[in-house]
Amino acid sequence: MSLTTAGAAAAHATLISTTPGNGASLDQAPEQLVLRFDEPVETVSETVRVFDATGRPIAVGSIEQIGERVIVAKLNDGLPNGTYAVAWRFVSADSHPLRGAFVFSVGEPLGSVSSVVLAALASESDSRELDAVQAIARFAA
Repeated sequence: MSLTTAGAAAAHATLISTTPGNGASLDQAPEQLVLRFDEPVETVSETVRVFDATGRPIAVGSIEQIGERVIVAKLNDGLPNGTYAVAWRFVSADSHPLRGAFVFSVGEPLGSVSSVVLAALASESDSRELDAVQAIARFAA
C-alpha cells in the first residue's frame, strides 16, 4: 500500500503502483524506481528523493517520464543493504500538487519504518515533500 496525499477532490491523479512495491524486501538493489499513476502527472523539482535508514539523502540519477502516467527514477551505483524511504511529489494534470512516500529494503528484512522516516525528517526538517513520509511513520506506528 502506498500513501498518497492530494487535495480534497477525488478527480486528481492517484499513485496506483510502485516498483519496488511499498514494504518490499529485495535481494538486490533496484536500478530504478518506477511510479505509475491513474491520470497524467508532471514532474517538478526534486520529484523523487531517497533516504537511507539514517536519514541521509541518496543521490538519484535521471528522472524520466514515460508517457503521461509513468515516472522512472534511475538510482546511481546501486544501494547498499538497508531500509530506504522514497518521497515523491508531482503535479496532476489539473495542476494540483501530489505527494506521497513508500519504503523498501535491500538485502535484509524491512527495518523499522519509523526509524527510517524519523531520520529522514531530522535531516530534511524544512522539506514539505516529506510531510507524506511523516504520515507513513504515523501509519506504521
